[in-house]
Order: sequence, then structure tokens, then C-alpha cells
Amino acid sequence: MGIESVVYSRDQPAATMDKKGKATYKVKWDVEADDPDYGPVSLLRDAHDFGGAYPIPALWYSYVFRGDHDFWSFAKDFSVKQNSTNAYRWSVEATYSPIEDGEEEEDQVFPPWDRPAKYSVDREVYTRILEQDVHGWQIVNTAGKMYDEPLEQEASRGVVVIQKHVQTLGEVANYIAKFSDAVNKGLWHMGGQYVAHPRTALCRDVTASEIKSEADGDDLYKFYTVTFRIALKSNLSRGTFPSAENTWDRAILERGYQYRGSKDSGLAPGERPEQESVEWEVWANETAQERRERLALAAKTEKVPAGGEPVLLDEDGFKLPEGEIGIFTFWETRKQVDFNLIPK
Repeated sequence: MGIESVVYSRDQPAATMDKKGKATYKVKWDVEADDPDYGPVSLLRDAHDFGGAYPIPALWYSYVFRGDHDFWSFAKDFSVKQNSTNAYRWSVEATYSPIEDGEEEEDQVFPPWDRPAKYSVDREVYTRILEQDVHGWQIVNTAGKMYDEPLEQEASRGVVVIQKHVQTLGEVANYIAKFSDAVNKGLWHMGGQYVAHPRTALCRDVTASEIKSEADGDDLYKFYTVTFRIALKSNLSRGTFPSAENTWDRAILERGYQYRGSKDSGLAPGERPEQESVEWEVWANETAQERRERLALAAKTEKVPAGGEPVLLDEDGFKLPEGEIGIFTFWETRKQVDFNLIPK
């Protein structure tokens, strides 16, 4: 069983072109075989392999016909029909058409899980309570107190959607366990075009489609499509004015109903202008944590009177003087994962 000849058909319709200048072509070949019992699939395969002066294209070959070449129109559909009066002769028609939205040449790569991941962008709208302004300052009234009603503001952020075919449900389960509710531990090089700073990307969820199937010749492939939805923060470094909008860390205002008493009671000699001591050199070399622990031991814990409002605290847990602006402490509260392991 084999192919005797492959030639252009004399019946060649004209191309059609849309208003965007994208063209669709239909090209026909007359194929002669040496066996009347060919099937259409095997005939198309053997006719392509036969080659010749006017070869039949494979899937995703760009359009070529008698000196014309359109690099933006691709062979995507084939029609194979046996002649009704001569079983040795066949008519093959290839339709070349432009790439449609969301379509890629890689869509014809087999097996499907070898195809690259696809990226798209969505957005999510949310309402947030404001405790800081854009410069990182605590929002308080003219008396330096918190407002009775929390300040809420509508906002939106970008969401990157990544879709990738995988072979098994085990892979799906592993991705769900690893990335759900996690933030990027280090720099994330996303799609080769965007780099997210640490902890600025949050994987909202990982989902999978029902099982799908595609055929490639005699091979049948079954697979799942995994979808990652990743919400992005502002991707700016904290800089001079830290802000809760920069990363997925929690920014918490330092205030409470208990505080450390007189700060002077825990100060080392030399930390107050009127005191000096040879021991000052020892305290001058202590770390911030060591200093905090020393002050905590020296200072007495005091409480806000019943019915009173929480007081603002400084970085050592002491009550801030009236009128001073509160400070925020940032806590890394989410699981951190290397997002560069998200399938590409």
C-alpha cells in the first residue's frame, strides 16, 4: 500500500480576507494511491510523507502556494474524500486560517502535558479597612485617637491565571497541597516577563478540570488542566514608608490594654543624659533583642483602667506619649514557597 502521486488540483478557490487583513485559504490536491482500500487517515499521513513537488502540509504549516507565502495563516483543518468513480483517486483539501484568540501553535504538541503553560490576567475587587495612609502613617483623628468607625475603602488588584495540562490527579493533589494559600518565598520570574518581589504574590487557589482526552493518530491522551489563581500586591519594596499594601505580610498597629511602665526605669546608665557609667560600653554593644529583654525585666507592667481605650506602644512596648504617631509591626504569617516551581 503506497502513494503514486500528489499534485495540485486544477480546482483552486480564491482566498478570503477579513477586515483586519487576515486571510483564509483552501488548497486542494489530487492524490493517487496503489490500493483502493486506503482509509482517509492513513492516506493523508502517507500523502504528506510522500512529499513531491507540491507536498501536502502537516498541521500548523504556514500557507504556501505557487510562490505565495503567508506566515500568519496555518494549516489547521483537512478534508479527505475518495473519488466515487475511481477508488484509487482521492481529493485532499487543506484549510489555512489565522490564529484565533487564545490559540497557539503549541496546542498541537503531544502529549498535551508537554505544552507550555498559558497566562492570562484577571482582577479581584475587595474592601479593606484603612489603618495607614499611603505614607505608612497611622490614621487618627485630631486628638490622636482612632476613629469610632473604621475607615473602609474599595480597591482592586491584579490576578494572574496560569493554566497547565498535567497527566495525573496525583500531580493535581501535590500542587494543591504545595501552593494553596502560600506566598512566593523569593523572587518569582513569571512567564519570563515579570519578576515579583518576595511575598507579593499569593496563590488564592489551585483547581483542576474534569478529565479531558485528545487523539493524535492512533494515540489517545487523557489529562487534566490545572489552574492557578495568584493575586498580586503592589510589588514595591517597603522603602522608607512601610505599607500593608506592599506585601502579603500582616501590618498590625502596636497598641494594647497593657504596657510597660516608666521607660526610664529600664534605661542603662548613659542612656539618660544625667547618668554615666563605665558599664555604658557593655550596654552600647547589646543587640536590639537583648535591649528589649533588659527593658522588659526592668519595667513594671501596667494596665489601662477599666473602660479605657487601648494605648499606643513604641517598639519596646512602652506607652507612647500623647500626640505621637503609632507604629506598625509586620508579621510574615503565610506559608512561603518557591513559586518558580509552578509548572511552566
